[in-house]
Amino acid sequence: MKERIRQLHDHRIFSLLFWLIAIFIAIVMMPNTSDLIQTSGQPQLANNSQPMTARSIQNTWGRNISGTYNVTAVFNNPSGKLTTAQQLSIDKTVQRLTNKEKVYGIKSIQTMTTNPTAKSQFYSKDQSTEIITIAIDRYQGDSRVLAKQLQSQIKTNGLRTYLTSLNWSTTLLIKKISQVTTFTAIIGFILSLLIIGVIFKSLIAPLISTLSMLMMFAVSLGLINNLASHTGFPYSEYLPLLILLVTLILGTLGHYHIFNAFKAHLEAGENATAATTHSIQSSRNFLFLLGGTLTVIFASFYFFSFSTLRAMSGLALTTLIVTLA
Repeated sequence: MKERIRQLHDHRIFSLLFWLIAIFIAIVMMPNTSDLIQTSGQPQLANNSQPMTARSIQNTWGRNISGTYNVTAVFNNPSGKLTTAQQLSIDKTVQRLTNKEKVYGIKSIQTMTTNPTAKSQFYSKDQSTEIITIAIDRYQGDSRVLAKQLQSQIKTNGLRTYLTSLNWSTTLLIKKISQVTTFTAIIGFILSLLIIGVIFKSLIAPLISTLSMLMMFAVSLGLINNLASHTGFPYSEYLPLLILLVTLILGTLGHYHIFNAFKAHLEAGENATAATTHSIQSSRNFLFLLGGTLTVIFASFYFFSFSTLRAMSGLALTTLIVTLA
């Protein structure tokens, strides 16, 4: 029995099982990255800053509109001033929205009619454009679906209409960042495959390298996402992309160093098992020095007050995981 356990240890079966379990847990328990960016990834400003003060007021300003966000509907006459008939059409559109407040989670609709003292904020100087402000429940549902539904509701004959909202712009930015991260992942792993494959003239080496780095990325992202979700660990909309880049760069360097040492030991006449052990031993100091230095550097970002920089401290966990893997 002891001999069998020793053979399993020599062939690194226990290490493989450990990382397979880590991957499984990371994937199963990983919070949705897009949702996490939406809730925790936005830059956090000082509590006494104007945007945070305004948000605090908006979240508690009562009259059944606490916990809402604003959407602005714009009505524009491209030919000149809004006519009386067009004004009536806008009023009908507002009434249509009022009748469907419960359907779309609308808590309040502000217009120049309901706020005559602030008419200049709703009506342009050249009288070609009118806007209305709609307060929507933050928990109404998928903002992209809601945006399409409201866009169809505000269509008004003879006028150009569109919606704008800071919350929806943020959602689009998150979607764009997600697309960039996916594209970068595809290009990065392809380049890593080619680099390792060409240098070592092998098909197996780049496959091992790629699978290993996919595992590193999944475990790192899963761990950091869970920390951000359950402990308030600092998070940034760019953190998943940075985790990917650190994994690719450090992982490719580490694999190159180990494969190069492995090749040298094989050429020296060692068998595969001995070459594996000796290549890891000869690479250990380099990997721990590089990984340890980067871990300390990234960990120091935790002491920055600006949330986006502070979130980069999560990369310390990435370098630690990549080094161990």
